[in-house]
Amino acid sequence: MTIQSIIKKAVKRLELESKLLTPDFYAEAFCKEAKKAGMQSEDCNHIEKLSKTLNKDIQKELKNYRIQTMGELSRF
Repeated sequence: MTIQSIIKKAVKRLELESKLLTPDFYAEAFCKEAKKAGMQSEDCNHIEKLSKTLNKDIQKELKNYRIQTMGELSRF
Protein backbone atom coordinates (compact mmCIF):
# COMPACT_ATOMS: atom_id res chain seq x y z
CA MET A 1 0.00 0.00 0.00
CA THR A 2 1.33 3.44 -0.86
CA ILE A 3 1.48 6.44 1.42
CA GLN A 4 -1.02 8.20 -0.86
CA SER A 5 -3.61 5.48 -0.38
CA ILE A 6 -3.12 5.61 3.40
CA ILE A 7 -3.63 9.39 3.31
CA LYS A 8 -6.85 8.98 1.31
CA LYS A 9 -8.13 6.32 3.70
CA ALA A 10 -7.29 8.51 6.71
CA VAL A 11 -9.29 11.40 5.25
CA LYS A 12 -12.16 9.03 4.40
CA ARG A 13 -12.06 7.66 7.98
CA LEU A 14 -12.47 11.19 9.35
CA GLU A 15 -15.45 11.78 7.08
CA LEU A 16 -17.08 8.52 8.15
CA GLU A 17 -16.49 9.34 11.82
CA SER A 18 -17.81 12.89 11.30
CA LYS A 19 -14.60 14.38 12.62
CA LEU A 20 -13.05 17.63 11.47
CA LEU A 21 -9.85 17.54 9.47
CA THR A 22 -7.67 18.90 12.26
CA PRO A 23 -4.01 17.99 12.74
CA ASP A 24 -4.71 15.86 15.83
CA PHE A 25 -7.64 13.97 14.32
CA TYR A 26 -5.76 13.48 11.07
CA ALA A 27 -2.66 12.15 12.85
CA GLU A 28 -4.80 9.68 14.77
CA ALA A 29 -6.61 8.51 11.63
CA PHE A 30 -3.36 8.28 9.66
CA CYS A 31 -1.71 6.13 12.33
CA LYS A 32 -4.71 3.81 12.49
CA GLU A 33 -4.71 3.38 8.71
CA ALA A 34 -0.93 2.92 8.57
CA LYS A 35 -1.10 0.26 11.27
CA LYS A 36 -3.95 -1.45 9.45
CA ALA A 37 -1.82 -1.51 6.30
CA GLY A 38 1.14 -2.93 8.20
CA MET A 39 3.22 0.19 7.64
CA GLN A 40 5.56 1.48 10.34
CA SER A 41 5.69 5.24 10.75
CA GLU A 42 8.03 6.93 13.18
CA ASP A 43 5.48 9.69 13.68
CA CYS A 44 3.06 7.12 15.09
CA ASN A 45 5.45 5.81 17.74
CA HIS A 46 6.13 8.93 19.82
CA ILE A 47 4.19 7.75 22.86
CA GLU A 48 5.89 4.37 22.87
CA LYS A 49 9.36 5.92 22.57
CA LEU A 50 8.77 8.53 25.25
CA SER A 51 7.19 6.11 27.69
CA LYS A 52 10.32 3.95 27.60
CA THR A 53 12.32 6.87 29.00
CA LEU A 54 10.11 7.14 32.10
CA ASN A 55 10.60 5.17 35.30
CA LYS A 56 8.89 1.79 35.60
CA ASP A 57 6.14 2.94 37.98
CA ILE A 58 5.01 5.70 35.64
CA GLN A 59 5.19 3.32 32.66
CA LYS A 60 2.87 0.92 34.48
CA GLU A 61 0.45 3.74 35.31
CA LEU A 62 0.49 4.95 31.69
CA LYS A 63 -0.74 1.54 30.52
CA ASN A 64 -3.81 1.88 32.74
CA TYR A 65 -4.79 5.12 30.99
CA ARG A 66 -4.20 3.82 27.44
CA ILE A 67 -2.66 7.11 26.36
CA GLN A 68 -2.47 7.37 22.58
CA THR A 69 -1.73 11.00 21.72
CA MET A 70 0.87 13.56 22.73
CA GLY A 71 -1.93 15.75 24.09
CA GLU A 72 -3.11 12.99 26.37
CA LEU A 73 0.45 12.32 27.50
CA SER A 74 1.07 15.98 28.31
CA ARG A 75 -2.17 16.18 30.33
CA PHE A 76 -1.19 13.00 32.20
